[in-house]
Amino acid sequence: MTSHSINTLWSQAIIEELLKAGINKACITPGGRSAPLSFSLLNHSEFDTYVHLDERSAGFFALGMAKRTGIPTPVVCTSGTAVANLHPSVIEADHSRTPLLLLTADRPSDLHHSGSNQTISQDNIFSNSIRWSQTLPEPELDDRKFRSLRSSISRSLSKCNGTLPGPVHINIPFRKPLEPNDHPDENIENFIQNNPLASQGRIGPYTRNTPGISTLSISNLERISNLISNSDNGLIIVGPSNPGSISPKSISALSNSLNFPILADPLSGLRYGKHIKSTHICGGYDSYLRPPITKDWPKPDVILRFGAAPISIPLQKYVLQTGAYELLIDPASQARDPSFTSSELVSCDPNWFADTLSSQLSLPSGTLLDHLSHAESTYWNLIKSQDSFFEGSITSSILDMSPEDSTIIISNSMPIRDLDRFGKPNLKKFTLIGNRGASGIDGMISTALGAASCTEDQAILLIGDVAYYHDLSGLLALNKFDLKLIIIEINNNGGGIFYRLPISKYDPPFTTGFRTPHNLDLSHSSNLYGFDFTRVSSLEEFNLAYEAALNKNNSCVIEVLSDPLINQSVHEQLQDLVIKKIN
Repeated sequence: MTSHSINTLWSQAIIEELLKAGINKACITPGGRSAPLSFSLLNHSEFDTYVHLDERSAGFFALGMAKRTGIPTPVVCTSGTAVANLHPSVIEADHSRTPLLLLTADRPSDLHHSGSNQTISQDNIFSNSIRWSQTLPEPELDDRKFRSLRSSISRSLSKCNGTLPGPVHINIPFRKPLEPNDHPDENIENFIQNNPLASQGRIGPYTRNTPGISTLSISNLERISNLISNSDNGLIIVGPSNPGSISPKSISALSNSLNFPILADPLSGLRYGKHIKSTHICGGYDSYLRPPITKDWPKPDVILRFGAAPISIPLQKYVLQTGAYELLIDPASQARDPSFTSSELVSCDPNWFADTLSSQLSLPSGTLLDHLSHAESTYWNLIKSQDSFFEGSITSSILDMSPEDSTIIISNSMPIRDLDRFGKPNLKKFTLIGNRGASGIDGMISTALGAASCTEDQAILLIGDVAYYHDLSGLLALNKFDLKLIIIEINNNGGGIFYRLPISKYDPPFTTGFRTPHNLDLSHSSNLYGFDFTRVSSLEEFNLAYEAALNKNNSCVIEVLSDPLINQSVHEQLQDLVIKKIN
């Protein structure tokens, strides 16, 4: 390692520890105070850097990378409000348990509380949204400080990837001069020569992190096994989870050994893949788990729940009315249970739990399985027989036509709800990503592009028009980094989802205050950022456009025009048909 300034020597030590931990990608935003870090990253041959013009896009881009890979993505920014613009992506990373490493440059301590330009209080700026926060000491040629620096980076990464993965904030004050010196500095050269451990670190990470998994005591495992063994009817519910965190193989084996059907959220990793061929996977429950249909069904007496709270509100209400003993299995001991229905929080690794129980128990099937199987097959046959064009039919076509191993990113609001209701379980393996931690519509384009940057597989984003408009600046990364992403934008001219709420009956102020039609021609975004834009208004037109986009393997936007009133009417008619047909 060579350096001609203390700031770059300090920055190079940080970068070396990242590389030794297997991290070789980073997002950077321009700024003066962060120059030592940015300069060192941009000049390091082993690092792939993505330079963004604004911090909000950079934060969500890094979030998408981390969601797709499970590896913490560093984000470098300068001091001041630049740091605050990372906050939305930090909140999502916190709630969705996504590892993110925030490296924010800061002014030295003597400039704080002085009125100095671009100087704010950055200590603990992200408050309760982070797993760990530390302001580093100012760079100094001190053996102990450099060892402390390397240890801090190692500790930060262990917090990012711990039992409760999430964002970590390292605040780094730099004193001028911020640029590297043009000539060698004798003091720095002597320090490097005389302090090899501090200046060069170890062959591997300075402090290696060896993670383990949380398990249960033998007595608790026996108690839970007995509880499940005495069940006549049981269910497994798998909610949203980051790719790779919950094993389809393990949960499927548990389902088969217990004869408990799986109600698989579209973001659970369980609804799509070869395992559904031999496992009881249900995906249409959002429509048929309604009191008129389930009132005469046998009730489950035990429910095993994995992952975050499911997207489906009807499912959450169904669990509440069953009165079942609900075990919530969570490795971080967090009760992600907004309906407050869980009877027991089981703090252990979910895959260990599933593997252990499936190897010990074998139960006969209950009659609830028959009711769910009948409802599931009837529901999907009914959906297949419909020829109405509405937003849900676009979701179905995307899943039918997308190639195996596609990475599909789903925006919040209507797209994720349509996927939940109309995303039929499929033998094709997909990686589905959504920002369901805090469930915001912000940063979705940047999240999708970040995910696309980490895979060679086909990447598709399904997004609404308001979310598309909200992150227009994120589109700059599309061609700047030569990424491949098909964006399917459903345009119902505003907040069409609000027609589902009782407030829609009160107009005014519904249209101006909630529906908020924007009347924008979003095709102009293609001229600004340079990609193909196609507008369609029927299912046939969409299928042709999507097939062409897949064949071309080019980035593009397909805009689907939708009438929100007609869309809501079709939803209601289908719901009535489901209740009549299954009853």
